[in-house]
Amino acid sequence: MPYEVDFTGFLSNTVAPRWLERLRLQLIEEQFADQGLFDRQQLSVIARSEIDYLRPIRMGTKLLGRAWIERCMRSSWTIYFTFHEGETETLCMRALQIGAFINPETLNPARVPPAILARVAQATN
Repeated sequence: MPYEVDFTGFLSNTVAPRWLERLRLQLIEEQFADQGLFDRQQLSVIARSEIDYLRPIRMGTKLLGRAWIERCMRSSWTIYFTFHEGETETLCMRALQIGAFINPETLNPARVPPAILARVAQATN
């Protein structure tokens, strides 16, 4: 979109984190809708994000974004993202996010819900 590029016509660095968040929320909605991850009792927050801009992305480039859970630990999970150019499948950007579950009252780390651990383990085996 025009508002996602900077004055040079390339993707603004402020856009990629929003795309990661949209994909992360879509992943949660599609795979864990029954787990109440948007409930106040189970807060999933982003503890760390890394983005590698591998190729310049110009306005009008159609990208295909993918997200998957790579690892699930006691109180965190790692989600990987890739963005490929639609026509050539060229990898343009990759990223990872480490998310943590926290207790909403104490703000201390909380365990990943057992049902999510089991579902991720089943999907990765």
